[in-house]
Amino acid sequence: MALAIFSVVVTISTDLFMTYQRLQRKTEAMQELNGAARNIMERIVREARENEINYGGEELAWPATILSLKDFEDKPIIFQQVEKDLQISVDNQSASLLPKGVQLKDLKFYIMPRKNPFQFDTTDYLSHAQPFVFISMTLEKTGAQLTENTVTLQTAVSNRIYKR
Repeated sequence: MALAIFSVVVTISTDLFMTYQRLQRKTEAMQELNGAARNIMERIVREARENEINYGGEELAWPATILSLKDFEDKPIIFQQVEKDLQISVDNQSASLLPKGVQLKDLKFYIMPRKNPFQFDTTDYLSHAQPFVFISMTLEKTGAQLTENTVTLQTAVSNRIYKR
């Protein structure tokens, strides 16, 4: 009788322990994904705040899939989705921003105004607008068996550079 009770207790304990271990791995994977998403978003926000939006003389797409910036020396800084990777190009040298096991599902930049506000135009009411960028990014954890393996972050950042 004691052996039967002991077997039931050990079986239940083992099952609870295994369930806890699976839950712990899922939690760690989601924390890693959320941390990566916050770090990447902070990098994009910092660059968009500190550098000038590169309008290139054209009206920008809405939404844009590329965020093109110029630093104080007019060197290009470009954020873009390349397949399932998020690439940053600084002075024509590219690097991935994503850690291993994370891939980019979606990236969109909504840049306002869509025309260069630093070129004076009396017919356009946005010619005096402060530039800002709304960023929407969805990252996905690969290799982890999660019920929810994506995280979406959105933020808006105004550009500190204003030429008037």
